[in-house]
Amino acid sequence: MRSLFQQTLHSNGCSATVGKFFLILPKSRPRTSDFHLFGPLKRHLGGIAFETEGDLVVVVVVAVVVVVVVVVVVVVVVVVVIVVVVVVVVVVVVVVVEIVVMVVVVMVVVMMVVVVEVVVVMVVVAVVKVVVVVVVVVVVAVVVVVVVVVVVVGVSVSSRCGSSSC
Repeated sequence: MRSLFQQTLHSNGCSATVGKFFLILPKSRPRTSDFHLFGPLKRHLGGIAFETEGDLVVVVVVAVVVVVVVVVVVVVVVVVVIVVVVVVVVVVVVVVVEIVVMVVVVMVVVMMVVVVEVVVVMVVVAVVKVVVVVVVVVVVAVVVVVVVVVVVVGVSVSSRCGSSSC
């Protein structure tokens, strides 16, 4: 028992097989009035039977349009992926740069604070040294004055009294 597809093949004429598609062409050349650019297509068990050459042109045009649309979609997807990757890389670089800048700023501020603390400590030490020197000089001066006064008073008392006690 022949299938509908086999019957159509034998009744319509010769056929050419391309992958899953069967192009069925008529035995005799159709009249010019039979050509329709958008003529109907017959489907037979996964194959396509073309009534006219115009139908074949329509299928080829549709296939080309489908391929162009697929290529355009793939190109758009690739461009979108590239843009997303570039945006992510730029955001990551900006965040890393901000972190580095913040670390550097914090280090500079800490170093400035340390420098200020060192300067303050050095000034305080210098002031303390000056105060200590002044206090030592004043104490030594007072001691010298007291010694001089005691010696002068002692000499003057002993010279007035002589060898006897006063």
